[in-house]
Amino acid sequence: MGEYLLLATLNRALAPTSKRQLAAWYRNTILVRLLPLPPAALRSQRFWDHLHALDAEKLARIEEDLTRRLVEEWGVGLEALFYDTTNFDTFLSSENPAKLAKRGHAKSKRTDLRIVGLALLVSWDFHIPLFSQVYQGNQNDSVTFSGVLDELVSRYQMFRGKCENVTLVFDKGNNSTENFEELDDSPYHFIGSLVPSQHQDLLDIPLQQFHALDDPAFAGVRAYRTEKEVFGRKRTIVITRSRALLRGQIRGIRQHLTKKMRALRDLQKRIVRSHEPGWRGKPYTVTNIQKNLDTILSGQYIQDFLWGQVTRKRRRLGIAFGTDEEAYRKLKERVLGKRILFTDRTDLTDEQIIFGYRGQHHIERAFREMKDPYCIRFSPPRHWTDHMLRVHAFSCVL
Repeated sequence: MGEYLLLATLNRALAPTSKRQLAAWYRNTILVRLLPLPPAALRSQRFWDHLHALDAEKLARIEEDLTRRLVEEWGVGLEALFYDTTNFDTFLSSENPAKLAKRGHAKSKRTDLRIVGLALLVSWDFHIPLFSQVYQGNQNDSVTFSGVLDELVSRYQMFRGKCENVTLVFDKGNNSTENFEELDDSPYHFIGSLVPSQHQDLLDIPLQQFHALDDPAFAGVRAYRTEKEVFGRKRTIVITRSRALLRGQIRGIRQHLTKKMRALRDLQKRIVRSHEPGWRGKPYTVTNIQKNLDTILSGQYIQDFLWGQVTRKRRRLGIAFGTDEEAYRKLKERVLGKRILFTDRTDLTDEQIIFGYRGQHHIERAFREMKDPYCIRFSPPRHWTDHMLRVHAFSCVL
């Protein structure tokens, strides 16, 4: 069983193929000498027969043993661990009875596929996976985090011999009052982020009160440190404003605005044509025009300064639209370029908190590798049962 799992894992890492193509790949590698296997043993059905014995409990035990060896023998750094979730397209039909594959908010932006979720905990150095869990694709991030906290606490018992102060770093999608109640009762520290729109008082702090950071790695970043009660306890808050983030957001807003203005002009033209003789479409009403406007004007940041309204002139309907320059100025000054970080650690400097949170690129890199079509390539999984989806995910994590 171990040889089959090892072979599947090496194939994922080096030249991901289906199980039917694995024998052909194997014959052209040095594995024929390092791991000699008879041709019959490499048939896809033999793989499935052996890997079916790996149930969820056995997979968890294997992962726990591997993590223990990584910590004890390889000295994996544990001071900061990064937790995040993602999902993968499965291409399973709607009739397939698998419970893990659900229709949800796919990271790939596809709406026609069932997806499966993966929660992952990785180390700072070399983004080594220390915990993973497969979950239903339509499950909310905060619900998933609540479900894995008990497992993360059990992992801590393994970590504590090498590092007393372990800090979990995660994104704001995992935030909930219930999760922080559990986290506060756990041995972990944390660094996370808050949704800016939910903390208007922090956005109102004048930029003049922000200070530059000493570390040259944070050139162009200013910060403001304070304390605030968040999720039931007083936390250390660090608000950052980054020139690079500001430029990127403004660039994105301008691109988005161009598309919105084009859509508004197209709507305006259609309404004008609807008044002309020979128009074959349904007549426009105040209700359906407003519905169109609401759709076009929606979107993060855009809705704060782009406006549109239904007009009526000589019994003819139309629209008026434009941008509110003062609202845009306030948006740039109060919101854009900012992140609100928070932690339960009072001993960390501003730079350490920011550096810790930015370390999330470690887990983002791990997810990118799992979605790389030439390396690992989770999708398509080419498996159709919950059990084999778990085994496939585990081989990808390995």
